[in-house]
Amino acid sequence: MFATNTTQAQPVHILDKPFPVVDSTLDSIWTSYTSIDTIQGMKKLRDLRLWGAKQKSDYVKYGTRLAELKYYIYKIKGFHDADTEFTKLIADLEGKPAELRAQVYHVYSLYLFKNYSTALGAFENGLNAYDIYSSLSTSQFPKKSMYLFNLGISYYHFKDYDDGKKIFLESIAARPLYKIPRKEMIYNALALCYRNTGIYDSALYYFHEAYKMAIRPDSVWMGIITGNIGITYYLQGKYDEAIPLLQTDIRVGLKGTQVSNTAKSIAVLGDIYLNTGREAEGMKLLQQSYHLIDSNNKWTDYDLLQYVYPILAKAYIKNDNAALAYAFLDSALRVRDSIGSQRNALTLAKAKQNLATQKYDMKVREAESQRNFNILLRDALIVGILLLAVIALLVINRQKIRHNQKLQKLEVEKWKAEVDKRRAESELVTAEHRLADFTRSLKEKNELIEKFGNEIERYKAISNDQDQVSQQETLLQLQRSTILTDDQWEDFRALFEQVHSGYLNRLREKLPSLTPAETRFITLSKLKFSNKEMAGVLGISNDAVRMSKHRLRKKLNLTTDEELEQVIETI
Repeated sequence: MFATNTTQAQPVHILDKPFPVVDSTLDSIWTSYTSIDTIQGMKKLRDLRLWGAKQKSDYVKYGTRLAELKYYIYKIKGFHDADTEFTKLIADLEGKPAELRAQVYHVYSLYLFKNYSTALGAFENGLNAYDIYSSLSTSQFPKKSMYLFNLGISYYHFKDYDDGKKIFLESIAARPLYKIPRKEMIYNALALCYRNTGIYDSALYYFHEAYKMAIRPDSVWMGIITGNIGITYYLQGKYDEAIPLLQTDIRVGLKGTQVSNTAKSIAVLGDIYLNTGREAEGMKLLQQSYHLIDSNNKWTDYDLLQYVYPILAKAYIKNDNAALAYAFLDSALRVRDSIGSQRNALTLAKAKQNLATQKYDMKVREAESQRNFNILLRDALIVGILLLAVIALLVINRQKIRHNQKLQKLEVEKWKAEVDKRRAESELVTAEHRLADFTRSLKEKNELIEKFGNEIERYKAISNDQDQVSQQETLLQLQRSTILTDDQWEDFRALFEQVHSGYLNRLREKLPSLTPAETRFITLSKLKFSNKEMAGVLGISNDAVRMSKHRLRKKLNLTTDEELEQVIETI
């Protein structure tokens, strides 16, 4: 799960992980180093950054740089290179993932808020971060609620309570994907915005919602919220409701470290006692508040002092101590001036104006870029349309050529088919004529045989030797006149096949046991030869023809000559 670097194992398991996993892992790493020796922690963070610089993942590459920077500004007080490092990191993140840019702007904002002299820059960076992460979902950016809460606190310190309300409500909506801040913190801050704008009913509603979320009755946040509810009743003049709540806050606060809230509640309770005739108790509480501020060096906590100084001034006026009253009144005015000079609405307006200017410049650049892109897109479309038109013409022309070639091919094939048809018809006619001639020749030869037979009968009546010699010559001529020899059969079969195509093949398929003589007999029958004509053609007697027919009928299981002729015709 881990790969060994030069000095330590590095978290290679986060290389292909999304931003939330990488960010959470790196936060765990750098915060764990804050509990070890500083030199060792710096060395480990440096090795982590060097390892991250070699990775392809932007989340890892820039996240390790930010992790090292977070460690330095948290662990090393007075880290002088922070501004330079943040500026370089912001420049390097131009065009990189939005989550990284929002994170760096926000961390830089928190760093700058540590000093009132850099409050303007802090607020500008906070707004830059907000402009980026506000469009991200909580699943993409789990720290969204915390970042919104911090920005809302910035608005609160600048006394822009209306915008603060809006941001705190956004922070509540972004819950609960990140454990910090807790809901009671957000509701408490939202209630403070309502209280400072004099909307006490809404303030009390959100204070009570925050109160319901506290873990234990004696928890620090329970005390803080209880005190804030008491101060709200105090501002409404409801002293009876305020007193027990302030007493609870003071009791819990004195056990913890929330000095500012405790000192404020003590001062407010002291003022209530002064206003209700309990001057001695009131002065004692005010002195306790002052001592708490002094012993904890809270002289720069202007939010606290703007509450305490006016109350102390009023108390000493009642006690006819003009000198102390004047001193605290003067201090209250100086606190007000300090707050006004460092966190007034003008500073906030300037920060907003700077951000608005940046956004305007960005929009101008985007508009110019879009205009150039539109021109390029238009030209590309024109060229594309022309190319498509040329391609379309080429395709259409190609299709026409193919169509014409196809038509020509069809015409040629049609012509060839017609020629073949005519040739076949011509060959068939020729074959029919030749078969007819052949048949006629056979019949003529048959007549000749019959003539020779008559001559033989006549010569039988003559018994002298000379006649006997003549008879032998006649018989020899007769034998030579016998038709359908093997060579003649081949010629006859070729002509027969041209006229009756496939007949002999079908005959062999249906009657495979036929002898050559029987095949010849059937072909002559197909040509309608009589028994006498077949006897003459085959050189056999009429009785032999009838006997052949009989044997063939028997072989085919037929009873009559008509049945035999029907079989011959249907083959």
